[in-house]
Amino acid sequence: MDWYICEKTEDEYLNRTAGIKAREDLDVIFKQCGMKMINLVVGEDTRTRAGVISKIMGHIATKKYWEEKLACVHEGDTIYIQFPVRNHTVFLASVLKKLVQKNIRVVLFIHDLEYMRHIKNKSIPFKKKKRMELEEVSVLKNATNIVVHNHQMKKLMHEALGIPSEKMIELDIFDYLIGKEGEKIQERGKRKQGYSCIIAGNLDKQKSAYVYELPKDIAFDLYGPNYTGQAGGNICYHGSFPPAELPYELEGNFGLVWDGISVDTCAGVYGEYLKVNNPHKTSLYLASGIPVIIWKEAALAEFVEQERVGITISSLYEIKDIFEKLTEDEYADMLQHAKLISKRLTSGFYTKQAIEKAMK
Repeated sequence: MDWYICEKTEDEYLNRTAGIKAREDLDVIFKQCGMKMINLVVGEDTRTRAGVISKIMGHIATKKYWEEKLACVHEGDTIYIQFPVRNHTVFLASVLKKLVQKNIRVVLFIHDLEYMRHIKNKSIPFKKKKRMELEEVSVLKNATNIVVHNHQMKKLMHEALGIPSEKMIELDIFDYLIGKEGEKIQERGKRKQGYSCIIAGNLDKQKSAYVYELPKDIAFDLYGPNYTGQAGGNICYHGSFPPAELPYELEGNFGLVWDGISVDTCAGVYGEYLKVNNPHKTSLYLASGIPVIIWKEAALAEFVEQERVGITISSLYEIKDIFEKLTEDEYADMLQHAKLISKRLTSGFYTKQAIEKAMK
């Protein structure tokens, strides 16, 4: 029997983010693959409790909750878990270890790894890094298989964390499911006067500082929460939309995949993280039938080039020159390939491919 863990949250803010969309899409695909659901109600984050004893008791209670919910899983079964989990406990590694000892296969689907994001960040206190290692690395080492974002993440996890390469399966790119009206999105392609860039995501200055230093000679269409900049001129801010609605709202010719503190290169903690992770916004753009512009050193740059669905750049200041030289035929070719990838992303192709590999 194949099972999957489904963790639901009532947090209104989270329900408007790409993170919840990625998790919900996996839940749908798992169900499509015939797996049985184990529903976990998202409880209190034990890390927010005051006092050491109170925190420990919270972790123990969450551990027991996991064990109770997993009691239906038996020898020979496989369970799929999206990671990091919301029902957090430092004892999760021991829970998974016991499952594996009972000949139950545990497959983790990675969304984000805090430890990997900060692995080179020297400003992070030693104590916090040890906590991240305990919460994440110990869990990874006790899984049967791990579905990682891409080859670069696989390589770093093997070299830095000692995770055996044979345990890891490359996803390639996150799927992005769209409702029955998804075919309407395939009709995209009519561009504005000149070309424009879409930026979708969390526009908070602490997260996406580059958004507040954008070149003045390129048109940008911004979508997402926490924007505090001055719209007007070359910048049009469209507001924030739930992830399921966003593909129908996007206006523009290229989706920008960029992060960090600089327009010259993807710098800072979030910028560096692009070298190993698959930003969900890439899937949003391509599922919407929109080609992308992505940092050359991003892990997904290779995918973009191989599938001919966009352009790779080193600096945002390169975009103007690229737009001026881009021909109608070149853009049409990228648009056509983006539509082909859209059909894969909106059908769960890449997730189902990873599940097939995990079953072997």
